[in-house]
Amino acid sequence: MLLESEITNKSSQNFKVLIVSAYELGHQPIPVATAASIFRRANCDVSVLDLATSPSDFDLRSVDVLVISCSMHTASRLGLEFARGAKLLNPEMRVVGFGLYASLLAQDEHINNEIDFWIGGEFETGLLEFVDLLVETPKLSELSGEGISGLGQHPNFKRAVHLLPDRVGLQSLKHYGHVERTDGSHFAGAVEATRGCAHMCSHCPIPSVYGGKLRLVDRDLVLKDIDGQIELGAQHITFTDPDFFNAVPHSLSIIREMRERYSGVTFDATIKVEHLIEYQGNISELSELGCLFITSAFESLNDSILNKLAKGHTSKDLYTVLDSVRASDLFINPTWLPFTPWTQIQDIKDILIFSAEQGLVSRVPSIQYGLRLLIPPRSLLIKELESEGLLGKFNNEKLTYEWSNEKADTLQREISELVEVGQRDRHDFGDIFTDVWDLVFGYETPIPAVKVDVPDFIPGLTEGWFC
Repeated sequence: MLLESEITNKSSQNFKVLIVSAYELGHQPIPVATAASIFRRANCDVSVLDLATSPSDFDLRSVDVLVISCSMHTASRLGLEFARGAKLLNPEMRVVGFGLYASLLAQDEHINNEIDFWIGGEFETGLLEFVDLLVETPKLSELSGEGISGLGQHPNFKRAVHLLPDRVGLQSLKHYGHVERTDGSHFAGAVEATRGCAHMCSHCPIPSVYGGKLRLVDRDLVLKDIDGQIELGAQHITFTDPDFFNAVPHSLSIIREMRERYSGVTFDATIKVEHLIEYQGNISELSELGCLFITSAFESLNDSILNKLAKGHTSKDLYTVLDSVRASDLFINPTWLPFTPWTQIQDIKDILIFSAEQGLVSRVPSIQYGLRLLIPPRSLLIKELESEGLLGKFNNEKLTYEWSNEKADTLQREISELVEVGQRDRHDFGDIFTDVWDLVFGYETPIPAVKVDVPDFIPGLTEGWFC
C-alpha cells in the first residue's frame, strides 16, 4: 500500500492536465476530484471541467494530458465525445480514460482511438503509476503504459490508498442538486464509503468489472470529506455507493459519527431490495441518524425478468420493503428498468399501476418510464442474449449492444419522446405520469387511487436519477 507521503511532489515539470467529467448524477464528480488530488501532488498544472455545470470553452491546444472520467455509462459516452473533439484540436495530447467503464471499453474490437490509456478498477494505483511515467518521460509521444496497474481489460484491485478528493476548481455546491426538506432547500454534498459490489446483478456493469469484490473507503477519509463539504455549506450528504448495505458495520459507523458531529445534517443512500429485507432491523436506525430517503432498484414487477436480471428479489418483496420503510418514517425512491428484450406491454402497465397505487409518482423521475436496458461490453447478459438470438451489433457511439423487442420497442420510443417534451416544457412528475398513463392505457382509463397514506411533503433531491 502506498502512503500519501510517497506520492507528493514528484515532478519538476509543469504538465498541463485537464480532468473532465460529463455527468455525475447531480453532484460534484468524486472521481474527477480524486484524480485532481493525484495529479496535483505531482506538481502538475491541473484544471477540472464538469460538462454538466460548465461550458466546454477550455483552450484544449495547451493541454498535455486529458483525463476523462468513465465512471458511468452516460459520463463515458459524453466524455468520449469530448475527447474526440479535443484530439482533433490537439493531436499531441495524451488521453486517459479511467474508472468503472474503462475496463469495459478497452476491448480491442470496441476501442475508441482517442483514448491512449484505459485505467480501470481501483484506479488510484494506476493513475499514480501513470504520473510516475509521465514525470519520468522526456517526451509525451514516448509515454507508454508499461507497468501501469489496471491498464486495458484487466482492472486493478490492489488495496491501494484512497485519497481525499480535491474539489478545488469545481463549481460550488449551489450549481449542483439541492435537497428539499421541510425546512427548505439546502446544498447537498456526496461521498462514497464503498466501491464495487458483493452482488452479481446481470444487467449492472459493476459485476462485469469487480466480479463480486468490495472495497471499503477508509472511514476517517470519508468523514474528512464530509467535513470539507459541510464547511462549503452542505446540509445533506448523498452516499454514492452502489449499495450502502454491502458493508453494514462500516457504513453505520460512518453515519453514526456524522450524526454525532452534525446533528442537523441529513443523508440518503442506495440500498437493494434484498438488503432492505435482510437488514430490516437497521432501517429504523437510519431514520434516527438522519436518513431522508432510500433509493432502491425495483426494476420490474415481472418475476421472470427479475430472475434474468439476478436481482435477488421478487415482485412481492417490493410491497414488503415499502411497508417496512414507511414504518420507520422513511421513503423509498424506486428506480425502474421498464424496457428489456423480454418486456411485455403488460409489464409497463403493471409498473404504472403500482406507482400510482403506492404513491410513488412524485418520487420517480419521469425519464425512468422510458429507460432501455444497456448492454455494455462484457455484460453478464451477453451470453444469454446470444443464446436467445436477441443480441445485435455493438453500437460504438452509444456504447451498448443493440437489441430489439417487437412487442415493446414502439412504445418505448413513444414514451421517451413524450417524457422529453414534458421535461423540456418543465412539466412536473405528476403531469408527465398522466401523459404516459394516457399513452399506455388510453384516455378513458382513469389512474387508480393511491392505496397508502402519502404525506403532503416528501423530501428529495432536485436532480433526477439515471445512469
